[in-house]
Amino acid sequence: MKATNDIDMKTGCYAKQLEPLVQEGKLDPGLIDEAVWRVLKLKNKLGLFEDPYRGASSERERKALLTEENRDLAYQVAAQSMVLLENKNNTLPLAKNEQKILLVGPYGDNQNLIGLWAIHGNTSDVITIKEAISQHVSASKFSYSAGCEMLSDYHFLGEFGGSKEQLERMPLAERKQALAEALEQGKQADVIIYAMGEHTMQSGEAGSRTDITLPDVQKEFIQEMLALGKTNILVTISGRPLVLTEEAKQMDAILQAWFPGTEGGRVIADILFGEINPSGRLSMSFPYTAGQLPIYYNGFQTGRPLNSETHKGRFVSKYLDSPNAPLYPFGYGLSYSDVELSSLTLDTEEMVDQLHIGVQIKNNSSRGGFETVQLYVQDIVGSVVRPTRELKKFKKVYLKAQENTAIHFTLTREDLFYYTKKMDFTVEPGDFNLFVGLNSRDTLSASFTLK
Repeated sequence: MKATNDIDMKTGCYAKQLEPLVQEGKLDPGLIDEAVWRVLKLKNKLGLFEDPYRGASSERERKALLTEENRDLAYQVAAQSMVLLENKNNTLPLAKNEQKILLVGPYGDNQNLIGLWAIHGNTSDVITIKEAISQHVSASKFSYSAGCEMLSDYHFLGEFGGSKEQLERMPLAERKQALAEALEQGKQADVIIYAMGEHTMQSGEAGSRTDITLPDVQKEFIQEMLALGKTNILVTISGRPLVLTEEAKQMDAILQAWFPGTEGGRVIADILFGEINPSGRLSMSFPYTAGQLPIYYNGFQTGRPLNSETHKGRFVSKYLDSPNAPLYPFGYGLSYSDVELSSLTLDTEEMVDQLHIGVQIKNNSSRGGFETVQLYVQDIVGSVVRPTRELKKFKKVYLKAQENTAIHFTLTREDLFYYTKKMDFTVEPGDFNLFVGLNSRDTLSASFTLK
């Protein structure tokens, strides 16, 4: 309260403790009056005394929800957020009605695609992946079998008010029957699509996990199906980056769909069949193993960094059983286009106020699509330790088939500011590395000096 933290939302601290503190003479009631006054002034500024609900009403809600315009927006958001992680030998997009496709997994015919934080969303409005795929291919070329459960243990749901029925697993005989049916249908298929991922309640607030791989029951099911030797495509539904190291080796393609919302099933199908060229890029690194966590692209340089020119051998910063780098780095994502960068240029090697950067980008494919060009900077030496890379600029551009164009960035002195050892928000002169790429790992590089 003395620090002017005027609102306590959830802990009950103020509701239970402020009155006793005042009664004991440990807290000046004038501080509470000041906090209340600031809150009232804020509400007045927002117009809440005249219109407490800011125009919200049940009638407006009924008119606004699930309109064609809002569904289209939900579709566009899902389309731009999904990330293609693997696409070996151009497995995707799939051709329509040329191969027999089997959809398996607990999310295949599941409307729970909206995620935990869509608290008032109705799963009944969701188009499932199965329904969406069936609109692309004929019934003779498409089949579905769940194959396995979501989890092997549902008892954690009890903490969230889960019913007794929700906590119980499918009987063993039914589990065996589901696996047998999936294996039988898999024998007849050319392509198997796995709709796998986290349970909705494993994500969101109060959903921390120490094991962020796919649930064991799903991984065991995948192993059974892999023995069939078919083309395998994984669609991952999750609210966090998962450890997909084994799946990256096993699968021909992986699409990270997150919890994609009401239109998510339709977007997944449209990406799989090429109606959408995926353009999402990772805003978080995907770890190679959970033991690497926390892992992020802009970590600090260590005293004896791996792959340095001055330190070799055992005593460098590395793992014995894992690479240092993530499985999929920040900014990463594939598309159905083949894009490359070249000819990184700087207008000067000695920056004073501005630096102009240019790079060529070319789409070598017959498919147009969006690409995100990313610019990173490394301040090599500072009065406080500096990140190995910092994202400073990015541009999302559309490239037509075979298009070759130039991308330009302007880096200013202010873009390089940080809090120095003296707590001044400024930048210290010195040498910098600059990187431009399609993700934080695969980049072209140059250097400059700040005067």
